[in-house]
Amino acid sequence: MSDILFEHSFSDQNEVEVLLNQIIDLSLQENPDPAYVALAHYVPLGMEYLRDLIIPTRLEQAIEWATSDIRDPDKQVHFKLILQTVSQRTVYEFRIDAPPLFFRAFFYIYNESVNRQYKIMTRAFIKDQKNPPIQQEAIQETALRANVFARDPIKNLRKLKLHNEK
Repeated sequence: MSDILFEHSFSDQNEVEVLLNQIIDLSLQENPDPAYVALAHYVPLGMEYLRDLIIPTRLEQAIEWATSDIRDPDKQVHFKLILQTVSQRTVYEFRIDAPPLFFRAFFYIYNESVNRQYKIMTRAFIKDQKNPPIQQEAIQETALRANVFARDPIKNLRKLKLHNEK
């Protein structure tokens, strides 16, 4: 069993949820940008797929995901959905590409037991360049949060679950 939790920032918001809501709002506007429509379609589906995965601690290659194309349901689109970051091995990257927009969310994993894994989402943004400074900031912050979480995982998991119930 697996689940996704959203860690709140110091401003008591979760960047991932906020960004996802913004993407959905932009996709519902009159004459929306097709890239936002694609992101609003694929990101929630990718999150559903992620929720059910048990990710190994050492991810040797990207976890790929295929789903129906939003424009042509008879075709498949493929995403390199999950990568383990190179600079911080405790940090994972959730990726959905809808050129010219590239959605990125960062998370760490807590294995409560062999059959129970939590993916804890911390930061998200849309990038339009290869390696923007915000990406390294997000990776470093997620690694720091993973280290803090690991100091008392039972207490921190309880707090996260309470925050996510709101």
